[in-house]
Amino acid sequence: MATAWHRHRFDYPQRIPTMISKEECRYLHWLGANVWTGRGHIVEMGPWLGGSTVCLAAGMKASACESHHKLHTFDSFIWADFMSRFSPLPLGAGESFEPSFRENIEPWSDRIEVHRARLPDEAMEHDHLAAVTRTGVESSLPVVTWDRNDPVEILFVDGAKSWTGMRKLLRTFCGSLDTGSLLVLQDYKYWGAYWVAVTIEFLSDHVELVHNLESSTVTFRLTRPIGEDVVDRLPEWDQLEAQDCVGLLDRAAARLHADGDPDGELVLELCKARMWAHKHEPEAALRQFQRVEEMWPLLRPDGNLRMARRWFRGETNMALRPTRKSQVRNAWLTIKKIVGDGERQQNR
Repeated sequence: MATAWHRHRFDYPQRIPTMISKEECRYLHWLGANVWTGRGHIVEMGPWLGGSTVCLAAGMKASACESHHKLHTFDSFIWADFMSRFSPLPLGAGESFEPSFRENIEPWSDRIEVHRARLPDEAMEHDHLAAVTRTGVESSLPVVTWDRNDPVEILFVDGAKSWTGMRKLLRTFCGSLDTGSLLVLQDYKYWGAYWVAVTIEFLSDHVELVHNLESSTVTFRLTRPIGEDVVDRLPEWDQLEAQDCVGLLDRAAARLHADGDPDGELVLELCKARMWAHKHEPEAALRQFQRVEEMWPLLRPDGNLRMARRWFRGETNMALRPTRKSQVRNAWLTIKKIVGDGERQQNR
């Protein structure tokens, strides 16, 4: 079904590498241009090379709002090896990409305040994916801070890569969020970020789902302020029980079901596999993965499923053979891509 952001037009500057989808680019520009009222700042966690930053800032410029509030963007700006798959920058792990980020956002820089800071993480030495996506290499950087007297109207989160990071992020900004503020959660429907949906379910009395994208982003609106005491009651990572996570992910999946999103439901089921692994229950993790693999619809895109399979192979050295259903799905998607590529070539 077409939504307001699907109908929205925005010419994304293709020179800027990004890891977010075309839909998310349109959505973020639409938020800045049509939803942001100017009563508070927009805060972005994890801009990488500035793709999402430019979408938000350009939207703010296109809006009719006369406001002194700005887009505040936070990142460690530390390069990791996996980033080379998305950008040809000649950087090595541990080097700063902040100069490239600032160059990319320069046309919109009057709207943007840049902060070099980090979020804390819990240790996950047994998880290679956690090691390459979290921010341990820059532990000397300051932890993210914010003046609670500065209101935040939209909080876009693409940089909270752990339970501890998500908890700290909410504790930092909750005093500046008010009824009507938006939490835009880019990793909500990503198989490896169970902590996002679990955290939201802990806060379910304070939020409502308002925007559910076809990609991984889901947005919630505050129905009432989230007090610091509410965030303080969130358990620390070592106090978080696996069975509690399962129940909360079930509630999150039911929320997506009610919103007509069966694909999102399955992703949240897949999230349980990594959660079980992080709670040192590898057999439960593998059983959950295999259960979801059998449930996955035959002709639906399976990017999250393939990422989870690669993770299991890398972390457990298990020889996971694709099921017959997965083999048929992969063949179908390959044929579909080849046909699509051919049609595009003919239409040129």
